[in-house]
Amino acid sequence: MEYALRSLEDAEVFNLLSEMVYIAYVDTCEVIFLNDALRQRIASASQTEGKRYCYELMHGRTQRCEHCKFKALSAGMLTAARAYNSMAKCDVYIKSRVIDLNGRLARLVIGFDVSRVEREKGRLSNALMVQEMISESLHILNEMPDPSKAYALILQNFGETLRASRAYLCILRRGLFYTTAEWCAEGAASQKEEEQGMSPQLFARWMDRFRGNHCVCVEDVEEVRGVDRIEYRIMASRGARSYIVAPIRMHGHVIGLLGIENAPQDLAQDIEPLLASVAYYIAVRIRMNEHTALLETMSFHDAMTGCGNRNAYMRRKDQLERSASRHTVGVIFFDLNKLKETNDTLGHEYGDKLIQKAARILCSVMPQELVYRTGGDEFVALLVDKREQEVSALVDAIKAAVRNDATLSVSVGMAWEDAPHDIQALVDRADEAMYEEKVRYHRKQEGSR
Repeated sequence: MEYALRSLEDAEVFNLLSEMVYIAYVDTCEVIFLNDALRQRIASASQTEGKRYCYELMHGRTQRCEHCKFKALSAGMLTAARAYNSMAKCDVYIKSRVIDLNGRLARLVIGFDVSRVEREKGRLSNALMVQEMISESLHILNEMPDPSKAYALILQNFGETLRASRAYLCILRRGLFYTTAEWCAEGAASQKEEEQGMSPQLFARWMDRFRGNHCVCVEDVEEVRGVDRIEYRIMASRGARSYIVAPIRMHGHVIGLLGIENAPQDLAQDIEPLLASVAYYIAVRIRMNEHTALLETMSFHDAMTGCGNRNAYMRRKDQLERSASRHTVGVIFFDLNKLKETNDTLGHEYGDKLIQKAARILCSVMPQELVYRTGGDEFVALLVDKREQEVSALVDAIKAAVRNDATLSVSVGMAWEDAPHDIQALVDRADEAMYEEKVRYHRKQEGSR
């Protein structure tokens, strides 16, 4: 800024610059020159008649700025600052020099528009924020075993970081959307109760967008009023002025929604890829949960009968070993009679049907989750906090049900103890009681020949 001005006529050279330039007296702040670039930025510059002042033209003020320090400066002093100029509507990097103009101190100010730089910095900052949120969401989904807690924490991070009023997760079950997780800012009303069992048909426009693998992004809910009245009514009743919704997809079908409401508009274009990415990771987590549930079923359930298998029985027995001293425990041991002979004469397929029939009888008398198939034709039921008379009554009910089926013959034994110290010993007693009944059955069969 080595400019030597002898008069204002010399300042006309600044009209050749694309930067914004003005000159104002130091003592009064009266503006005595504006270049063409600045005039184009400030509409009021061409409308104001008479004297004009820098605080008026540049800041829209009626009095001198409190922080103005130029009155105390001397000729030749140089200053620099960066600020947003509300009149020029841009971020400006300002360089000022105090000059001597015909014996009077004046400020020569050149402003460089750095709005584009600031916007790019903002975009970069937002992009980094989005990447951090995606990374953190993935970490939460991978590390937290409870998916409901993971979803709640992700929504909280979304809402607080993005300065939204609400974030939510809906899952499609039996053809309807149910809000399973929600975060609300202070003062924002929860919508979770109202969002249970909502038909996808209420959001037909969303479904069309989702089929093209797009998010729904509405910057102003009023835009929807004339497009989809149902969507407008639902979203406006929630207090959603703006919203972004991403589909959670599995095998090409929408199985859920991830949405955020009333986030700042300058973040909208960054929120959309964020939601889309995290929605994908949530879909992966749901698939993993389903696979885990399937493995659980395969590992701990008997495929033929639907009862627990030996793995499930051992797991439950171990649990009782650690806590049985605080409970009563009853054991029912159940075994089919002459199954080997039946398999040899009528075939294994017929024998399997008998096993399935026996399982149905047991599960009609007591809950299926209490019954375990521990061997080919052996079943064990573990009954906690039942009185001895209740367990005995269950045994009688099993025997009565079996007597009504001429194709089935079983032996049943039971054992019961209050606060047992050895569960295996209790099971062995029930097994012995079953075996004694089986011996009596065979003696009776031999005596009838």
